[in-house]
Amino acid sequence: MPWNPEHYNMMKPKIIHTKTFSCDDDHPIVYYTFDDNNKAMCDYCATKFVYEPKKKLKPTQSESDDPDYRYGDFRDEIMAVERLKQKEKL
Repeated sequence: MPWNPEHYNMMKPKIIHTKTFSCDDDHPIVYYTFDDNNKAMCDYCATKFVYEPKKKLKPTQSESDDPDYRYGDFRDEIMAVERLKQKEKL
C-alpha cells in the first residue's frame, strides 16, 4: 500500500487516561507525554492520542472494596509493591 498522508489525517485519535503512555503499533515501543494541549502523535506510525481524565464517581461500598477501582491506572504497580511488602514481613 503506497504512503497516503490523508489516511492518517482521517484517523480518530485514541483516548488515553494517563499523562504518560506508550505506543507499539507494529514498531518499537515508544513512550510519550502529552503536550500542553493534551495531544500527542506517535513519531513512528502517526497515531494521534488525546488525554482525557477518567471520570470519577462517588464510590459505592462495593466499588471502594474493588482493587481496580481503588488503584486505577497504577493497579499492577501498586499491587506488586504490596506483594513485596508482604514478603518482607515474613
